[in-house]
Amino acid sequence: MQKRKICFNWLHIAKKVDGQEVFENIGNLLPPFLGFVCNLTKVQRKYDLTKDKFCFIENYSYDENARCVELLFKSAKHSYRAPLLDKNTVVARENPKRIEEGEQIKTHILLKFKEDDAIVFLETGLNLLTMSNIAEYLNNFIASYNKANENIEGQFTFDTIPREDFQEVLESMTRVVCAEIFVNKTLLGSDALNFSNITEDVQENMVLTLKSEKRSQ
Repeated sequence: MQKRKICFNWLHIAKKVDGQEVFENIGNLLPPFLGFVCNLTKVQRKYDLTKDKFCFIENYSYDENARCVELLFKSAKHSYRAPLLDKNTVVARENPKRIEEGEQIKTHILLKFKEDDAIVFLETGLNLLTMSNIAEYLNNFIASYNKANENIEGQFTFDTIPREDFQEVLESMTRVVCAEIFVNKTLLGSDALNFSNITEDVQENMVLTLKSEKRSQ
């Protein structure tokens, strides 16, 4: 069985009221919103994340009793066509893939509603969609949803859920090879660094990687 990494996030629908951020009841608003998006054609629910990467929701299911949503996103990067190499002859040949095509990537998501928020269990890994991608995708459809349905006032936002018992979990492991801590980029450096916006082109989350040293023989 393939091992998968999961990250945990809060998903909100946030709006400003008298300068204060207020969260809507996402448990009531998100299921009909996702139903609207998934009733669109695949082409209509496709969203271009960048000039060479797009995504869309492939499957959506909602268990009202368990208050859980399951989502399957598909994405692909296109506009690049590397030559193919034969592993036996190491001879290269032209790639027959069309420039508009890209390798399909699947990202699985589970949402569990809790009071006015939703806990997101997001599959993570190389080339998979990030939580920022998911929020951007959802926000793209708010305007069209509001034209035909009850208005969503605000936008989808998210917060990473850190493990409060990280140190205890780390100490309880018999052998730790590698641990990663995700840190928001705005927490790095001095106030002057944050003010200068020098980190705007850096990834939204920085990753601190802790690796164990090799034992001496």
